[in-house]
Amino acid sequence: MTAPPERLAVRNLVSPYGLALFSSAIFLAAWITPPSAFMEFLGEPDVIYFNPLVLCFYGCCVLCFLAGAWAYQRFRRPEIVEERIDRSVPSATFLIVPLSVSTLLCAASVVVLSGKVSNLMGLLVSQQGALIKLANVSGQAEEGSWGYALTFHTGVLWWAYARARQSNLSGSIGWAFKIFFAVATVIGLLTALIKVDRTNLIPILSGLAIIYLYFRLSQKTASLRRVLMLSGGLVFLFMITFAGVSYIRGAGDARLLSIGIFGYTAASYNRLAAEVTGLLHYSFGGKGIYLSTFLSFNNTINRIIPFNELMGGATQRGVYFSEFSSIAAGGLNPGFNWPGAFGYIYADLGWWTPLYLFPIGLFNGYLWRSFRKETLIGIVFYPWAAFSILFWFGWNVLFDLRFALLGVVVVALSAYEYCFPGTYAYRPAPILRAST
Repeated sequence: MTAPPERLAVRNLVSPYGLALFSSAIFLAAWITPPSAFMEFLGEPDVIYFNPLVLCFYGCCVLCFLAGAWAYQRFRRPEIVEERIDRSVPSATFLIVPLSVSTLLCAASVVVLSGKVSNLMGLLVSQQGALIKLANVSGQAEEGSWGYALTFHTGVLWWAYARARQSNLSGSIGWAFKIFFAVATVIGLLTALIKVDRTNLIPILSGLAIIYLYFRLSQKTASLRRVLMLSGGLVFLFMITFAGVSYIRGAGDARLLSIGIFGYTAASYNRLAAEVTGLLHYSFGGKGIYLSTFLSFNNTINRIIPFNELMGGATQRGVYFSEFSSIAAGGLNPGFNWPGAFGYIYADLGWWTPLYLFPIGLFNGYLWRSFRKETLIGIVFYPWAAFSILFWFGWNVLFDLRFALLGVVVVALSAYEYCFPGTYAYRPAPILRAST
């Protein structure tokens, strides 16, 4: 039986379909933005304005991605479950132990960073966060393995929050967990802020938001109006967070904040349009480097299989800094280097990009199904995949180093759940089919 349109929309809001539509709305907003806005905010020509070629390219990319996600759901055996049998529901102590470990590691990474960057807090208070960011990019503030702590902490936060929502912790035990979880979340967010790193800050918030909305949407009483209001509130929270990082980096007035938001969203698609129309060429394009930075630059992987050597032997910093000169050569503002996720893939694959996105859609369909079944793989990986869709205006983050680190989190938590199972209790199952 087909669900009413409102329920169908509610169910799919945090699915790959709903998230892709949200990201596409950002693209369309950039596509219709008048040329005067690009000149006023960025001082560059508007290449994307009602450009039919870039609209065709972007549309093909999205359709192939959605086709892959739909194909996985369509051709898998239906698993409609009215009620879930007794399942593992963890206790508060069970959740707090991994949270304590990851929180301590996260705090220790800040101590390590403060030893690398002199007067770290002074730079933050004086809005000199751009210097911290530059030190990270140039390698002067290299943290080694401590730099992985925030990603580990992010995965544990998602796991703990999802498992807690499954167990419906209540009473004094529930409040104890909520307080501890709030402290752990704040420490994670502060760590990202201190490192002046939006691409680690936003995933924490977006992942928690995805999990929160999912459990709200699984309730039959959830209305489309209320869910949209909650979603709007979360978008506002993300914008405030983005503005906070911009402020730390020196954007002290509304105009500079507006330039930052415009430069990291609409400007990305302007660079994509410049690529598709032949105005912009990235120096290391066509080598496969932009498909997965993890395979391209991870030293451990490259000792086993020399992917980097096969791709020309470029260094990660060399590729990063070359983007700015490529942007300038294309006649655009070199202050913003992102061409969007599709733009980075286009640099390697050209018009074959839509075909590449079909298996990516299949993979996202698998993770979405795993997430709805509330498996550990889905709980840890789908929030990251969801962020990668929302971040289509940024770069191709799905298969970067953090994806591999989250895989380590999955292995560690799998062993933990196996060795220390929680208490079993009944809980109704969510609906598993996205299309009915």
